[in-house]
Amino acid sequence: MLVGLLRNERGADDQIAKRLSEFVDERAWLVHKLRRTDYLSLRDESGFQAVMRRVAQLENECEQLIELFHSLLVEYFISLGTPREHIEKEHEKALREIYGE
Repeated sequence: MLVGLLRNERGADDQIAKRLSEFVDERAWLVHKLRRTDYLSLRDESGFQAVMRRVAQLENECEQLIELFHSLLVEYFISLGTPREHIEKEHEKALREIYGE
């Protein structure tokens, strides 16, 4: 859904939409297909290490996408007239609520 919205707003060849689509596909492999399609690769050391590298790459991309979408949302709300200071204050408040600090 988000990929479709991005493509509609930013164009069919948008790199952010492409990255998100690839991330969603890779996440689907990890969550839904690893046990069915690549289970035997976990039985030997080299296969296990390859899966772990793939999971680490997925984790890295996830962190990058979180930062990217956070920045895009901040810039979007600023473009609507919301002061950056207010956004930062609300962000800090939400993090305190989540992490209990």
